[in-house]
Amino acid sequence: MSEYDTYIDAICEKDELGTLPPLDTVPEYDIDSDTWGLYFEYSDPYSGNNDMVCLHFENKEDAIATSNKILSDRAIAQAELEKVKKSLTQTEKNETILA
Repeated sequence: MSEYDTYIDAICEKDELGTLPPLDTVPEYDIDSDTWGLYFEYSDPYSGNNDMVCLHFENKEDAIATSNKILSDRAIAQAELEKVKKSLTQTEKNETILA
């Protein structure tokens, strides 16, 4: 995924967990260009409009690896977010007890 990291980070829509996953985790084969494509949500910062962008990969394995990496990164971010929320909830309970 390394060659697409900067591009994906720059143009693809994000939320609190990071880059949104491709619209379909199974890449589509483009017979005309002999590439595999993943579609992502795109947000134009200048116009504020949303659209889709297709990233093309030379082979299916790279496209799947990119999709899997994004999903994995999001799962890690979700686990971290849940730990923080749990910690904050516990801190609030402790503060209530002390008050």
